[in-house]
Amino acid sequence: MTVSDTAKKMMCLVGVHYIFALSLGLGILQLLSAKFQIETPSAFACGLTLGAALSAAKIMLLQQSIARSLGSVEQTSAAAMGFLIRNALTAGLLILAVFVPLIGVWGTALGLVLLQTSAFGIKLRGD
Repeated sequence: MTVSDTAKKMMCLVGVHYIFALSLGLGILQLLSAKFQIETPSAFACGLTLGAALSAAKIMLLQQSIARSLGSVEQTSAAAMGFLIRNALTAGLLILAVFVPLIGVWGTALGLVLLQTSAFGIKLRGD
């Protein structure tokens, strides 16, 4: 499978936003940890890493769904199944983050938002 230029740019932006979110999130976590009981920095980083990895995987799954939706009727229904798979993966990761104390919920949520920020960055740049 070939990766489109837009998908490559989005994955690069996910990586850049990951580094920014990690440094900013750990700084805010350090400031707030003195007054509030929040997740540990390692749990935040683990959640952010898993969320960013799922965001990158969702970019690839989205590209496959778009390619399938341009095909026949059978492939269009497979594209709809891809939508369900992407959302099930997101829900599964969030549920995992809630029940596993080593994975931070806030970091996971921030990592999942990286997909939207990278799409907005592509749109803002006009690519």
